[in-house]
Amino acid sequence: MKKILFFLLIPYICFASNAYYFESLSNNASTHIAPADLQKAMVAFTKDDFIDCKKQLNLSHQNSDKYFSAIPISISKAEASVFLVFPSKHCFAFFGAHSVQFWIVSLDKNKQYNLLLSARQDGIEILSSFTNGFADLNLIYGNEKQEYHFNGKIYVPKT
Repeated sequence: MKKILFFLLIPYICFASNAYYFESLSNNASTHIAPADLQKAMVAFTKDDFIDCKKQLNLSHQNSDKYFSAIPISISKAEASVFLVFPSKHCFAFFGAHSVQFWIVSLDKNKQYNLLLSARQDGIEILSSFTNGFADLNLIYGNEKQEYHFNGKIYVPKT
């Protein structure tokens, strides 16, 4: 009976952990296409790599407008709009052997996007602790986790 109960609870345990794994997010990327203003900001944030991706994938301007996917995440005590952004199409500039480039981007009161974190990992876990008004994070690569804290401007590794 304990084994059955455990397997029934697995989806709830995994969901409650606030962890996002980029392989599964990438598999459903088309359902999370970022809005046009965020797409434009991401092109600016990733300029050279995005140009390489456009060439590699032979993306027209119309298709490149839907290159980035995003999901809103709750990591700010100030209720700021924050997004976890990831590529919606595979290209070498943003994908490793099993890791995926991702970004955490906030939208400020002036409607400007700010890049808070850029990394390439397997996943990210939102922790319950906060530093400078933003949730602490674990970046996941394989079986290893690296904790990151917000320094008031960007996320940096915990020292």
